[in-house]
Amino acid sequence: MNRAFVGDCRDVLRELIAQGARAQMCVTSPPYWGVRDYGIAPSVWGGAAECDHQWGDNITMHRGGPHGNGVFLSGGRAVVAAQASTKKMRSGNFCMSCGAWLGCLGLEPNIFMYVEHIVEVFRLVKEVLKKDGTLWLNIGDTYNTTNKSVGVKLKEMCAIPWRVGIALSDDGWYLRQDNIWHKPNVMPSSQRDRCTSAHEYVLLLSKSRKYYFNEEAIKEPASPNTHARLARAHGGYAPPGQDGHRGILAPRANSHGVNPKACTPGQVLDTRKKRSVWTIPTLPYAGPHYATFPTTLVQPCVLAGSRPGDVVLDPFAGTGTVGEVCNELARKYILIDIDPKNEVLQHERTSAPQAVMAI
Repeated sequence: MNRAFVGDCRDVLRELIAQGARAQMCVTSPPYWGVRDYGIAPSVWGGAAECDHQWGDNITMHRGGPHGNGVFLSGGRAVVAAQASTKKMRSGNFCMSCGAWLGCLGLEPNIFMYVEHIVEVFRLVKEVLKKDGTLWLNIGDTYNTTNKSVGVKLKEMCAIPWRVGIALSDDGWYLRQDNIWHKPNVMPSSQRDRCTSAHEYVLLLSKSRKYYFNEEAIKEPASPNTHARLARAHGGYAPPGQDGHRGILAPRANSHGVNPKACTPGQVLDTRKKRSVWTIPTLPYAGPHYATFPTTLVQPCVLAGSRPGDVVLDPFAGTGTVGEVCNELARKYILIDIDPKNEVLQHERTSAPQAVMAI
């Protein structure tokens, strides 16, 4: 049964753990640090559970963003205008008694708190995953355009994906790969002292050393010059269309990294193992959500990390992109989002019946 939850993902994940729920994989894109205030109710992070919490003064910081000023992100003119109209973001409050923080993930006053909170969330995700499960984490970077107290120098790149990947590894995850999401239609930036950022990361992490990964399901077409390169590397091989072509390679002791199937009699090499750079354009979304990732980014993750009928988890579900892909690929899903406004959007994007629960 497909399930959608409204609430703090930590609370929902604890409830799923208590119920014995299990997912084969998780694919998600959490709020990026210092980019956007979604206007949702804050949550308590850290501190003492028994404390009555005496909250101090509000903290604010000027917005930053993956392109230096936090304004030119993917989206239409209305999205850009909405971002440009907000010059400051709320960064929560600290409890004067126990040091707990009241705020929203992504709006922490420094990058170290953000990384700590990300680790806390995915520690719970790891408990929900099966032993051979994987995590596909879409995350982007940002620059310090706020002040000098966020953890890096002013104007410096924050290196959020690297910090998160290392921190998750330190917490027990196996950091397997940093796939690059290359965005060919990215908005140009106005900075004159660096290049326009045109990529994000899809980190692949696993719960165990051995995990489920279906490489056949995500193979990509071989490049047009594959056969020509093989001809140069292996004397006597004739590319398709030339005299003497047999569609085979003579077996050799050293295959020079060539796909073993290319050495199988009667087979022509027309696919290759998926590369770690994925060129996928950003796609417009008509709904009122600023940060939807495209279905074409989610599809290879789901295909490689799960089988038909498996359960896919997204603890930051937003408008339900992962649910839509799961329906298309005959997977089940568990969606969690803290913003109740996204419940309707998720329902619109997922055709299969779902049980909506509030925790």
